[in-house]
Amino acid sequence: MLGVALVGIVTSTGSSYRTAEPGYENYPTFSTTTTTTSATGTTVAAIPTTAERTSPRATPTAGQRTPATRREPPKPRPVPKLADNPLMANGLGVPKTQCSLPRWNASPAGQQAYYEAAVNCMARAWAPVLSAAGLPTEPPRVYTPTGRHSSPCGNRAATDNAYYCRGNIYMPPQYFTKVEGLRMEQPAVFLGVLAHEYGHHVQELSGIMQAAWSIRYDVGEESVAGLENSRRTELQATCFGGMVYAGLVGNGSVGRGLYDAALRDNYQRGDHNGRPRDHGHPQNNGVWFQHGAEKNRTAQCNTWSASPDSVA
Repeated sequence: MLGVALVGIVTSTGSSYRTAEPGYENYPTFSTTTTTTSATGTTVAAIPTTAERTSPRATPTAGQRTPATRREPPKPRPVPKLADNPLMANGLGVPKTQCSLPRWNASPAGQQAYYEAAVNCMARAWAPVLSAAGLPTEPPRVYTPTGRHSSPCGNRAATDNAYYCRGNIYMPPQYFTKVEGLRMEQPAVFLGVLAHEYGHHVQELSGIMQAAWSIRYDVGEESVAGLENSRRTELQATCFGGMVYAGLVGNGSVGRGLYDAALRDNYQRGDHNGRPRDHGHPQNNGVWFQHGAEKNRTAQCNTWSASPDSVA
């Protein structure tokens, strides 16, 4: 079975801490039929056209050469590995990337425009890293749903948390205002959350997400080993989220103030108040974010080889 993580952030009433609360959806293993991804992110089987089904193959006559078939080079594919994933190779860091963002506007349309521009910046920052590791580089889609909405991972409410699912990032405005009680005057916190969700996309492109979910499915989602697996997944996404700031800060619209606010916010996000320990302590979450930003090396975000204490 293949699983897809949905990652969100909620806060309990009266608490200054913000908690990430993921959900998981199970998907059947597909056959070896060639598949493609539709505009909605749904995987569908590639169906031959009528001409392909009915046209006979031409048979060369005597003395006639069969024309050479041009072979396209194989496309990069995710590698389902964890600590030894190609993305964990030494020397891979986000380069300095120019980023121009529109003025922050708290309306849903304004948020959508801001997130789309930010995702474009993050995609350009991460593409050289993924390419150097021989991995896919396709950017995710981002949505700002204002009501109940559907995704490849199922139907979600307007106030459900921000999450990543199969090449899509969802940033529901009502979650931030009604659940976390945040004021929408400044974009810093939301940009930090978006960077974390993009970190999950990097995990998906690399194959880490698939490998992590396979293990968690085998050991049990809520088992001790399963929850530790989840924390390693989440804290690595946080570290990747920090890395992107190393490339964007000081190169356009992303200033030091946006980074400092995101850093403070990451030290408040994590497991607390008796919730399942699936994301890590807020202190560890902040440390991994800061580690990614300051070290700017994927190998330094290898939570899969880190000590249990650092992912507690």
